[in-house]
Amino acid sequence: MKTRIAWLSLLTILCLTLAVVPAAADNTLYSNGPCNCDTDAWTINFGYMVSDSFQVANNSSIQDLHFVYWDASTTDVLTTVDMQIGATFFQGEVHTLSGVTNTFLGTNSYGYAVFQADYTFTGIPWSGAGWVTLQNACTTSGCSVITPIYWDENSGVGCPSPGCPSVGKENVLGTIPSETFTLSGSTSGTTPEPSTIMLFASGICGLASVLRRRLL
Repeated sequence: MKTRIAWLSLLTILCLTLAVVPAAADNTLYSNGPCNCDTDAWTINFGYMVSDSFQVANNSSIQDLHFVYWDASTTDVLTTVDMQIGATFFQGEVHTLSGVTNTFLGTNSYGYAVFQADYTFTGIPWSGAGWVTLQNACTTSGCSVITPIYWDENSGVGCPSPGCPSVGKENVLGTIPSETFTLSGSTSGTTPEPSTIMLFASGICGLASVLRRRLL
């Protein structure tokens, strides 16, 4: 009897634990390394476009973009930016990203405020190599020529991902050093879907219920 009670208690704890398991957290799909913040940066508004190459695992879903930019102002900060994910540079469907989180990283030796921009968007399915392009950056003052936004150049130094370092392209000059950015999201098969977890939890809970009735 004591053994069966112990098993019932264990199953109940497991049932409660599974019931509160959250959906799997997003993971880094590609990173071109940390911010240099003090070498150079490339304009992504006023008609300028910058593309960087990347590589993600097959059956990935790109859901977040994180990049570092320079700004002459600490208050007229980034709001929206047009992003493309394509098979080559300057190509792909245009997605206007909004709802940015701007994190102030400090002021560099050139006097520019340095920020990290974080965007979350509907997952874009992707496998293998690709290019991410940024352009038409807007700030709190609007989409004008008042405040340039510059994408930080880091040349992929310290990048931890396959496909590193990224190759950079600028629509006027051509090939340039690559920039500071990270793509995150999810990859099929790495973690159970929430529905699978709930089905498993339901089965465990059902078994615990049967055992409880038998014990009673």
